[in-house]
Amino acid sequence: MEYITKLFITFIIYAFLGWCVEEFYAFVITKNKTNRGFLVGPLCPIYGFTCVALFLLLDNFKNNLVLLFVLSVIIAAVIEYLTSYILEKWFNAKLWDYTNDSKYSIKGRIALFTLIPFGILGTVAVVVINPYIQRLINSIPINILYNGSIVIICILLIDIIFSVFIIKKTNGSGDITDIKNEEVKKQLKNTSQVVQKQLKNTTKIVQKSIKNTNKNVKNIIKK
Repeated sequence: MEYITKLFITFIIYAFLGWCVEEFYAFVITKNKTNRGFLVGPLCPIYGFTCVALFLLLDNFKNNLVLLFVLSVIIAAVIEYLTSYILEKWFNAKLWDYTNDSKYSIKGRIALFTLIPFGILGTVAVVVINPYIQRLINSIPINILYNGSIVIICILLIDIIFSVFIIKKTNGSGDITDIKNEEVKKQLKNTSQVVQKQLKNTTKIVQKSIKNTNKNVKNIIKK
């Protein structure tokens, strides 16, 4: 259970970092702040899944950077293609399309000009970044990781339900501005306020749990 919990926290960290990368890229290209992910919250699950897959499958290839890069490109390509396919078939959503951006693409789902950076990022993540991330995770008391994971899972489930609702109401674009029905907009706004309130409450619970844990640790050390 401890292993699964740490793996989940790893997924969340890289999903958040991936969201930051996407937001930065979008801002540089379009000069506008926009949510690039499938979810409403600041997570891009595709980055989380890809990084976890890289760490599980390629950890033994750290000493061969060329092979590590090639395998990172292949894994990133497979996950990106499958994610695009599932989003389109299950939710009629097409969140990215490389057809007009590159002639070296497969059905607009994956493209050479994105896979090369993904390969570089994957290589750097496996060799440089992840060891630091794992040391950070291992330094956190396991009960905090457990409690934090439960809270994050609850928030994530709410976000997934909310995001699927938005995707269906926007005909797959995921952009709330595409919604013409004022009643639906009002419903989304109310739901968003409820989610924000839940986030604040759960944040307070986590902070209180961390504070109590720190007190317990200090008492144990004193004894």
